[in-house]
Amino acid sequence: MKTNSNRKNAGFTIVEIIITFAVAVVIIASLYISISNLRSKQEIASYKNSITTYRDLFLKDIGRDITIYKLNSIEKGSSDNEYIFHYKYNGYNYDKKLVLEKRDSSYDIPKNPDICNSNNPTKINDTIIYGDEKYPLPFLDSDLIRINGTCNKINSLKIESIEQINSTDPDWLKFSIKIYHPDFGYRYSINIVSPTFQ
Repeated sequence: MKTNSNRKNAGFTIVEIIITFAVAVVIIASLYISISNLRSKQEIASYKNSITTYRDLFLKDIGRDITIYKLNSIEKGSSDNEYIFHYKYNGYNYDKKLVLEKRDSSYDIPKNPDICNSNNPTKINDTIIYGDEKYPLPFLDSDLIRINGTCNKINSLKIESIEQINSTDPDWLKFSIKIYHPDFGYRYSINIVSPTFQ
């Protein structure tokens, strides 16, 4: 009897090994999900900071012009992506053009992208041009995707549209540049509000 008891306690049974393995798998999977979620939250927070910094920089520069040169009116240019800001400074007219350089729609990230590898991919990004200054959107998460036979690094952040908002008050001008990202939609549009100076 003593010999049999020792034999039974000599090692794990197959059932015990399976249960131990299953518990270990559950613990590892839970840790992986927690770490992935934490990393996703950190990435999204980083994206928001990048967009906020970009927006603040652009608004600071255009706000300086509005303050110094006095914005008189905004006129639509020769395309849907172009507007002309008319300023008046010491009795002189001063114009600055705002243009959106948007990627071709064929470079929108597809649902099932063809992932590729390249040390020198073509960068696909959107840019706001105001006067002589260029403001390329900050590159957020981007994959190397093969489109039209070339390997491209495509920014997931893009400019969706630009529009002048009709105001009921003729003494104020309102203007909006909509920026889109899959994780937070249009939450971070660039809005310009200025009094008009006649």
